[in-house]
Amino acid sequence: MKKYRGRIVLVSVLLIITCLLTNSIASEWEVVLPLRVDVARQGTFVGFQAGNVNTGGWNSFLGFQAGLSNTTGGNNTFIGRVAGQGNTTGSDNTFIGRSSGQSNTTGFRNTFVGSVTGVTNTTGFDNTFIGSDAGFFSGTGHSNVFVGMASGYLTGTGHSNTFIGSEAGYNNRAGFNNIFIGRNAGQSLADGTENMVSNNSVFVGINTRASAAGNTNEIVIGANTVGIGSNSVTLGNPSIARTVLRGNTTLGIAIPGAPTVTP
Repeated sequence: MKKYRGRIVLVSVLLIITCLLTNSIASEWEVVLPLRVDVARQGTFVGFQAGNVNTGGWNSFLGFQAGLSNTTGGNNTFIGRVAGQGNTTGSDNTFIGRSSGQSNTTGFRNTFVGSVTGVTNTTGFDNTFIGSDAGFFSGTGHSNVFVGMASGYLTGTGHSNTFIGSEAGYNNRAGFNNIFIGRNAGQSLADGTENMVSNNSVFVGINTRASAAGNTNEIVIGANTVGIGSNSVTLGNPSIARTVLRGNTTLGIAIPGAPTVTP
């Protein structure tokens, strides 16, 4: 009995070795060699079809179809299932997380960290998205910093924005030069509808809102505070009973001139 058991083990080992060498078990238990090292281009690819057509240099792809379409893009690091799957010539990108940067084609110098971050970014560049779903629909937007779950979720062409907090700037489509800090900051308008565009504005505090879409230079500070329009500063919500300004305070108030009297 021991003799036959030894033969069975030997045959099993030989079968596994054969499968590894031929890479051809036609079943759901297919065994593959997932590691490929491109010495000439200093690339490392781990996972089924990772870096499948790569000709770029200094790339590291880890995960199922990570960097699948990359051709000449270089200095990229893609980690996660289909991370950077559509990247072709984009370079200097770091995508970490399932589907992160999946649609990126020529975008460069992007850093996406988290599950499905920047998943639809195509040509956007110089973006930093950290958090699940951050910058999900970023498209062609550039120079954005989104930190927090679903922050900047719908940003498509918006640029030069800094959104920090869960769902901060969630509905922003094309706004630019904004700073939103706090959960849901700048996400909505006074009536609760989506704030699709704010420009050159600052919203600090949970649920801070713009008075209307398309406002510019609107500064809103305080939890649940609603702005009053473009070129305005709103401090605090209606529950604030006291505002204290200490030290020297300068008010830029225009002093009217002497009245003109016409006989």
